[in-house]
Amino acid sequence: MKKNIFFLIAFVLLFVGYDTLQQYFAAFFHTQNITTISFIAIGIIYFFFGAFSMLAPTICEKIGIKKALFFSSLLYPLFILAVMTKKPVFVFIASGLLGIAAAILWTANGLFITKTTTEKNRGSYTGLLFSLMPLGTTIMTFIISFFIEKVNFILISAGLFIVSLAGSLVFLFIKDIKTEHVNLKLNKKIIRKMMYFFPYVFATAFIFGTIITKIPVRITDLFGLQSVGLLLSVYIFSTVIFPFLLGKAVDKFNKKICLILGTIAGIAGFILFLFPLWITFAFGLLFMGISYALLVVISYPMIMELFPKHASSGIALRWVMQSFAVIFAVILAITVSFQIMIYIGIILLIISLLTLRIFKNNIQ
Repeated sequence: MKKNIFFLIAFVLLFVGYDTLQQYFAAFFHTQNITTISFIAIGIIYFFFGAFSMLAPTICEKIGIKKALFFSSLLYPLFILAVMTKKPVFVFIASGLLGIAAAILWTANGLFITKTTTEKNRGSYTGLLFSLMPLGTTIMTFIISFFIEKVNFILISAGLFIVSLAGSLVFLFIKDIKTEHVNLKLNKKIIRKMMYFFPYVFATAFIFGTIITKIPVRITDLFGLQSVGLLLSVYIFSTVIFPFLLGKAVDKFNKKICLILGTIAGIAGFILFLFPLWITFAFGLLFMGISYALLVVISYPMIMELFPKHASSGIALRWVMQSFAVIFAVILAITVSFQIMIYIGIILLIISLLTLRIFKNNIQ
């Protein structure tokens, strides 16, 4: 793992900048009475993310993982600059470009991890990465929460831009890895494997979509803008603590049990959001963090087990499903009430439990 240290540092810095901005993205535009701008921007990001995900493996193969990571990562600080302008046209253009870049970045991320780890440590390493990434975001979000209403938002964003850009530059220090892309040909067996895992991906990714759209707005309405950072720090903190621990569990224990526990945690989180109390939102976000943390650490081990000869296509499909889930969450955030969105999240998670039962013979 020592040779992957720059890979870890790059992702941590890149997303300390971007994810911290994302925590306040919807809430900030909500205070400007233009909430729909943030929702539309997020929808654009994930539309292009999903649309280009199946092309990303070919791009990574052609230019190499190192170049794919570096050039795609540059669009993250660019997006922060666009948000600083507060002009919808710049935000929307940057959102589309960021979606394309994200498809390449996260496919390259998955290929790098699957190529540099083994079955015995893949979950642990993935968990380490996804613990370190939100750790910096947790600290930054918590600190910003104390002066978000006192310091100009543009100044805060400028600092996040510098941090994110530094992360992009660190990618120049990683070693390149060769990869081969083999197209995934659909057949009955492959489809059954997809039906086992991908409803879970969709339902759990819907949690993330809810967290970055409706939850910050709901918190702002109920408890004020200052509580956005404080409460979301609970969610981010849980994604710091649990990925590494859950990653070790994924490496050692039955994956189906891990999937079921993650789904139950998500259902519990959604139910707690139905009660407009600070404490229920705090515990709801804690359970949501556990559920989403399990998704990120179990994805690559599951993909390698289900699609050992088609890892790049499996990774791309995983991000397509996540993108569609977030787009679905964005549409609901614009069109339905908070309570209805919560009920839909619960239904999606219950459906994923049923598919785990129906297609249980596809996984150990």
